[in-house]
Amino acid sequence: MASLKNCENCGKEIYTNIKKCPYCRNKNNNRYKVKNKNRNIGIFFIKMVLLFIIVDLFVTIIPVYLGESVFNYKYGKELVVEALWCLCILVVLLMSGNSYVFTCKKEEFGKAIKLGLPMLIISGISLLANIPISLDGLNIWNFVNLILFCASIGLTEEFLCRGWVQNEFIERYGTTRKKVIVSIILSSLVFGVMHITNIFAGQTLFQTIMQIIQATALGALLGSVYYRSKNIWAVAFLHGFFDFAIMLSDVNLIKDCATGTVTNSIIIYQTFSTLCLSFLYIFYTVILLRKKDTHKLIDEKSELTEEELKKDQKTTNLMKKFITVIVILFFLPVGNNIDGIEEYEICYTYEEKYLDGYETHFSNYGIYEMYYKKVINNNGEANDLWENNKINNMYKFELYYDKDENKLAIKNIATNYVVYMDEEYVYDYLIIYDDGMYIIMYYDNDETKVYYNKINEKELNDSNEFLDNLKESFKSFDVPDIKNLGYLTYNDNEDNYYIYAYMVSELGYEFIIDENNQLFLLN
Repeated sequence: MASLKNCENCGKEIYTNIKKCPYCRNKNNNRYKVKNKNRNIGIFFIKMVLLFIIVDLFVTIIPVYLGESVFNYKYGKELVVEALWCLCILVVLLMSGNSYVFTCKKEEFGKAIKLGLPMLIISGISLLANIPISLDGLNIWNFVNLILFCASIGLTEEFLCRGWVQNEFIERYGTTRKKVIVSIILSSLVFGVMHITNIFAGQTLFQTIMQIIQATALGALLGSVYYRSKNIWAVAFLHGFFDFAIMLSDVNLIKDCATGTVTNSIIIYQTFSTLCLSFLYIFYTVILLRKKDTHKLIDEKSELTEEELKKDQKTTNLMKKFITVIVILFFLPVGNNIDGIEEYEICYTYEEKYLDGYETHFSNYGIYEMYYKKVINNNGEANDLWENNKINNMYKFELYYDKDENKLAIKNIATNYVVYMDEEYVYDYLIIYDDGMYIIMYYDNDETKVYYNKINEKELNDSNEFLDNLKESFKSFDVPDIKNLGYLTYNDNEDNYYIYAYMVSELGYEFIIDENNQLFLLN
């Protein structure tokens, strides 16, 4: 455990194991004292061999792993983005002379993480609940990615909000107890409000507000743990472990759970749950920042009076009572009686289908056409005839992307009547023809839904109502991170020939929509 001493340059108290004084940036020469080294050259040789073997394995395996994880497994892209963000924060801390954040520790790792007891308990409960779910069809690469992704989140956000922002607030505002508490609150607000960006990832305004409230309270708890322990690695672990335990339930899902219709009862229940957790974090933060445990951090020579100790203990006892009430409220089976709670969380599962020896074909971004013509034979009878690539057919429609409207359009060539799909910035679309049936399919920049319609060529006509009804009759399928649209051709063992609408996700999952308009995941 590091001790305190006065800086030789500015006279302020600093820890003996930091490189520079955080106030005047003067180098602390105690850091550079020569230590006794192990003189056994044989042990040193073995250490060096092992070190270089580990480094060689690291630089050999990691690039291969990253390539696999980013393009083929869940959380891969998120991991790379978070790791780069972490690297940027690390560089900022080093360049601003705050490297003491990584070496200055008042408490050892084990003791430091115990200070975050509420997070450990909630993480443990979540972990026990989610382990059985995650073990069912566990994808080991997804699991490894999730561990690394959550570790990156913990490191990035704690380096930023505790290691940098909180320390800067304390250094600039002051080190008295009240000013330290204000600095922790301000850095917690920064941590909470930065979650507002999740609204741009599809999260609702209500969910975002609830997350900001809870994240701010959680930030206060993490900030007080860091202030008490000065161990940035411990708070990064608490943060990463907390996220991992919660996200573990989604590790095997092709598409993560989403939220459905929000009823008034659900809003009340979620507000209640958020406030319970937030007050739990806040009350425990008050306990962590009590005078009994923090007065020595501010002034090593300070002593509390008997009256101050009694007042401090009274506050602690009150916080413990509040925490007990919150725990009781939190475990009441209130959620079982909430209207619409079962339909609120939507978790996507897909029926699987096995096809052997199929061929895939992909779309060409351009103009697609639909034709249909009725002709009269020599006996005066009307015949239905499909004639491809003829301009003079009775009914002709074009499917194309209108760059002026930024929407997909279907146009009747004879009447020039156009309908526009509601979705903007369509990424891919196509028309498939199969035995008198047209299949129209597209997806937009959301990349999580495929829009699909199937039309008999005999239903084509020139009325405006036809196109209006066609637009309204599109179905949507929830498919994650779509990369390409196309069609699949398949011959079964009985020489039956099939054409299916076909989709590929960013992670390589293949989906089809069969002849009964059912979505399947190809096994």
